[in-house]
Amino acid sequence: MVRKILQAGGLLALLAFTGSGVAAWALVKDRLAITIQEESAAAQRGGEDPMAGLREDLRQVQTEVRALGASTARNLETLAKGLDQGAGERHDATQAGFADLQARIERLAAALRAQETRVGELARAVDDAASAARAQRAAGEPVAESRPGIAAVPRGESEARPGAAPGGAGAAAAQAPAPPAESPPPPAAQGTPASRPAGKRSFLAFEVPQDPFRFDQRQTFEVVPSLSRVGFDAKSTLHDFTGVTSKVQGTLTVNLADAGSSLRGEVVAEAKTLTTGLPDRDAAMCEHLDTAHHDAIRYEITGFEPTRVDAAKESVAGTVKGRMTIRGETRELVIPVTAAIDASRRLEVRGETTIRLDEYKVPVPSKLGLIKMAPEVKVWVALRARCTGKAAE
Repeated sequence: MVRKILQAGGLLALLAFTGSGVAAWALVKDRLAITIQEESAAAQRGGEDPMAGLREDLRQVQTEVRALGASTARNLETLAKGLDQGAGERHDATQAGFADLQARIERLAAALRAQETRVGELARAVDDAASAARAQRAAGEPVAESRPGIAAVPRGESEARPGAAPGGAGAAAAQAPAPPAESPPPPAAQGTPASRPAGKRSFLAFEVPQDPFRFDQRQTFEVVPSLSRVGFDAKSTLHDFTGVTSKVQGTLTVNLADAGSSLRGEVVAEAKTLTTGLPDRDAAMCEHLDTAHHDAIRYEITGFEPTRVDAAKESVAGTVKGRMTIRGETRELVIPVTAAIDASRRLEVRGETTIRLDEYKVPVPSKLGLIKMAPEVKVWVALRARCTGKAAE
């Protein structure tokens, strides 16, 4: 009897517990949602590793520091050569000045000796004239007046010697050599030695490394793989997914101010490195892309049609023209893009367009006819490229 009572009580308890569970589910079923979602395409496009950006910035700083060090060494060498050359020129100028000064002193000494000779001759002439005057007074003869330094000349003597100077001492004084005229100092005395090279020197105008980027100059940009992404967004009957890779390389040559007539380049991605988040799906994708024989997905740029050029903001927008090669098949493809210079002076390029896999002979994945992938996929690029310098025209 007791056993039957216990069995009935357990049955009632079980029914009560089940009923409470059903009631609870009825209350919360409209509030409960379970979602299984893969990483979004936008997140994968913008999934730049912050450390990769930091490493690239440090690499750029290291390159600039090395360039600055090399430039500093050249500048110091130029400075040393300039100082040595300046010291040599100053020494040459000083020596030339001393030589010119010595020559001028010698000329002045010769002129002084000539003046002393003239003074002595004039003194003797005065003494002779005085002695002759005393002798004439003693003899009672009239004395002719004469100025000092000019000897008395008997009448008729000058006529007897036409062109002769009056009197012996006077003639000597008249014929005394004149002091030499001062010649202009040679170029060395003016501080310009003959050894000084022509033109201006500017050894203090140091050469400083400069930013190679110029918005209005044709330049070459090299894609930075660690900061770049290329990929695709696909749709299927089950769910959408994205394939992405950073194994990308390439070069762009462009004058951003005139991109319409100057853009050329190529971007290449490794097809086998595309990942979608599921290993089995990645393996199937590599099989459909035939990466064993066609590893590269290539886009060759042949032109550009700009729709906006903003030199102040250093940005450009427009449509890139080129040829896309997938699985060995090449087709013409245009991609709307935007390009701008980022804070680290790198060119950032973003663009996307739609292609059909069957145009490139890529089999469209399908499982049992139930899970099918759409033949149209959206391909996109998110590139960053560093300027490597001016490109040849």
